[in-house]
Amino acid sequence: MSRFVQEHYDEHAIQEWGRLDDAQGKIEFASTFYLIEKYFPGRGRVCDIGGGPGRYTIALSRRGYQVTLLDISEEEIKFAQSQLEGAGLQAEQLAVGDARRFREFVSGS
Repeated sequence: MSRFVQEHYDEHAIQEWGRLDDAQGKIEFASTFYLIEKYFPGRGRVCDIGGGPGRYTIALSRRGYQVTLLDISEEEIKFAQSQLEGAGLQAEQLAVGDARRFREFVSGS
């Protein structure tokens, strides 16, 4: 299953970036950030699990969070890196991995 998912997102990194530009995507993004602003502390460390091309990683970084992006797709991570660089931002870490094995990724923080 994970290989199928990985291949899908490897092939559709650009489309995934644009997914939040349509009407439903804009509602998703706005409602997610409403909840983030309501419940997250003003600063801190965040792991954007399954964050794909980095839209949330970029937005969180702009708000002062130290963000690690974890995604199953190497192409999504590469795309996120280019988007971060284009925005003049840097993630704390970009990692290719399976969220089901998240325990292997956690550094104790």
